[in-house]
Amino acid sequence: MLKRITSLLAVLMVTGWTAAASAAPILSLTSGTGGNPVADSVHGWEFVVNRPITVTNLGLFDNNDDGFAIQHDIGLFRLSDSTLLTSGTISAGTVDTLLDGFRYIDVADVTLDLGESYAISYYSLTLAPDQILTNAVGLVVDSSISIIANKFQTNAGGLIIPGSTTLSDRFGPNFLYQSASVPTSGTIALFGLGLVALRLTRRKKV
Repeated sequence: MLKRITSLLAVLMVTGWTAAASAAPILSLTSGTGGNPVADSVHGWEFVVNRPITVTNLGLFDNNDDGFAIQHDIGLFRLSDSTLLTSGTISAGTVDTLLDGFRYIDVADVTLDLGESYAISYYSLTLAPDQILTNAVGLVVDSSISIIANKFQTNAGGLIIPGSTTLSDRFGPNFLYQSASVPTSGTIALFGLGLVALRLTRRKKV
């Protein structure tokens, strides 16, 4: 009996610590147009976090949903120390998962802190027909973040934080997120009951 109680409490404690919602796009749009990025350039945007979130996937705008001509490195940076927190490579073609106009790849999860500023950017090695989104229509940005600026840089030499600010959109990069998990009072109570059950189990064995 105690073994069953302990197992149930363990399951409840795990689910209590885990975010219930599935990952969602941090921004969305109804349509968009763009132009071809120049060779050896990076494009992206900077933002500040309004509540802690966990980034699970990075994505890139796929004009016409027909895939990419070349692969593109993509990454998420912390601005305070220019640290690359998580990154990956968007594949050429239609390999990566398409969701509402963006193709996403799985990356190492990273939690973004309240009040901290970050940048997401992608790198285009050659002049390819993979359009950067420069005119977003019906853009909706999740309240978890606030956009600071749209950024780009030529002669980048690889994936970096773009250094030049532009008034035109640079919403080619996107990401999926979940609310950062925090323990609830109920979870803490369950944890205490779990410890009691474990102690009773050990005493019974003795």
